[in-house]
Amino acid sequence: MDPSYRIIPVLQTSNVDPGESIEIDFFIDAIGDIDSNRLHVSYAYPELFQDEIGVASIGFSMDENGRLQPGQESDQMELGRGSNQWQFPSWFFEGVSSENQDPVTLGGKTPNQEHYPQKVCEVIEAEKDHPPIKYQFNIDSDAPPGDYTITCIFTYGKSSRTYSDREDIQIHVNNRRERWEPWPFRIAVMAGGAAVLSLIQQTGIVGQVAEFLSYIG
Repeated sequence: MDPSYRIIPVLQTSNVDPGESIEIDFFIDAIGDIDSNRLHVSYAYPELFQDEIGVASIGFSMDENGRLQPGQESDQMELGRGSNQWQFPSWFFEGVSSENQDPVTLGGKTPNQEHYPQKVCEVIEAEKDHPPIKYQFNIDSDAPPGDYTITCIFTYGKSSRTYSDREDIQIHVNNRRERWEPWPFRIAVMAGGAAVLSLIQQTGIVGQVAEFLSYIG
């Protein structure tokens, strides 16, 4: 059976203000075994990021007994200019058994272990929310507002055959109007609340209620 792998990016926040950070969690839907792998992430917008562009990390480590350790990062790297390439360790694509981890998947369902065993790259540790792969991008405080595309290509191979899967991630940097957009609504709510309180005071409802409670007491 030919392997079939699909990269699944999960964007935590699609719209951000300049100076904030973007986090993207990655899962890899995996069927079959592979001999080689590479994740290529392209973000060719020099004006978008801070000097320290960000970091990428694997959310698991493997102890000496072959047991997964969620939340203990096994590897972390600083992101370079324009793009990043990462080759993951072989255990990242090994099957997960009850002996090394009781896995929790995205949908809370465990695949049929006989035909499609769950692999490390599909696991999320629910209580601590540690995805297999996490990328964090630091947006520059002077980043031009607008839409940007981050392209992810996962290439994998078995024997002499090579396969790939691509996903484009859309992010948006808010302009000044969008950054201030919630405030008119908040001001309107506050003004409405003040108007209601003023009306209550003018009509004497509070006093009438107090008088009624005193009467029935």
